[in-house]
Amino acid sequence: MKKQLTLDESVIRDTEDLLQYGTWVYDVSTKDVSWTPGIYKLLGYNEGLVKPSLDFFMSHVLEEYRANLMSILQAPADQREFDFTFDVRTYNDEIKTVSSKGKIIRDETGAMSGLVGILKDISEIRQFQVAQEKALRDLNRTNKELEEFAYVASHDLQEPLRKITMFTERLKAKYGTNLDQDGHVFMSRILVSTENMKVLIDNLLEFSRTSRSSRDFVVIDLNLILQEVIASLEIKIEESRAKIRVHELPTLEAIPTEMLQLFTNLLSNAIKFRASEQAPVITISSIAASADQVKQMQLDTKKRYHLISITDNGIGFEPAYEERIFQIFQRLHGKSEYPGSGIGLAICKKIADNHGGVIRAQGMPGKGSVFSVILPEKQ
Repeated sequence: MKKQLTLDESVIRDTEDLLQYGTWVYDVSTKDVSWTPGIYKLLGYNEGLVKPSLDFFMSHVLEEYRANLMSILQAPADQREFDFTFDVRTYNDEIKTVSSKGKIIRDETGAMSGLVGILKDISEIRQFQVAQEKALRDLNRTNKELEEFAYVASHDLQEPLRKITMFTERLKAKYGTNLDQDGHVFMSRILVSTENMKVLIDNLLEFSRTSRSSRDFVVIDLNLILQEVIASLEIKIEESRAKIRVHELPTLEAIPTEMLQLFTNLLSNAIKFRASEQAPVITISSIAASADQVKQMQLDTKKRYHLISITDNGIGFEPAYEERIFQIFQRLHGKSEYPGSGIGLAICKKIADNHGGVIRAQGMPGKGSVFSVILPEKQ
């Protein structure tokens, strides 16, 4: 029996050393405290060097935490557990962050008779959290600075670009008769390049505005949003002889301008990347996202989500590019085949992120593609 007890004590010591914690018990009536060797080690003392007491322990707690820690002795009658995080100064003058969790023991009248808990050193965890929080703040600040730079740079580039276009057109109008065939080709190429640059700058500004969104969420009917998008794309739809099949879409909390941009970009892409031998057929539908889908996408499992799909019969793409197509400036086709800046889908991803959702794409060459947007019903 004695051998078994020794074994159990050894296991307790090893466990406390491994997990860096100790167990303590406080008797309210006698004010007696007892604790395991792990508490001694946490405070930097050799076992048994000092007698456990509340005053001794509190002398190691940093002053700003003492009042809050002692408040547990006046806990309301319905409180059964406690959880405190505070800093202590060890015998070696080292500051440690510790967590104390435990239970309040009450007698048959409900009066507090004792406390039992564990004290765990979480200094390394806290240091990691602080470093992670700082890294996140630095990353957010850098992203904000980059977004502001992109906005200012794109905005300031508009003026010299307008002047290049204006003076090139004046040169062409005034001296066009004196130019040979090569001269006319060069002029045309300058004007085409400036127009391409203008489109790129406009898209960069749009991407920057999306990043700087005001987050004014309102309840909107996506059916009305889609009607507005289809009306704005009427000419493209007629020219391509596209058929748009719309099923019932949900009402949710969103930023109206960003929803307009999202559906405009996705429908425009479905029309643009159509197969040459057939008219585009585009289907927009929605279902409630399943719990498995929400979990798989690492979304908030407490929220309800809608999965909105835009399916087309266009040229599709290789499955290997399912992630790449949402990166800014990424293109799978040459500009001569399909004009554009490669920013549209990056904007769609930014909008989905802004709404606490995700966007995914699936495709096969020659067999069309499906873009799926999962958005929360409420923000």
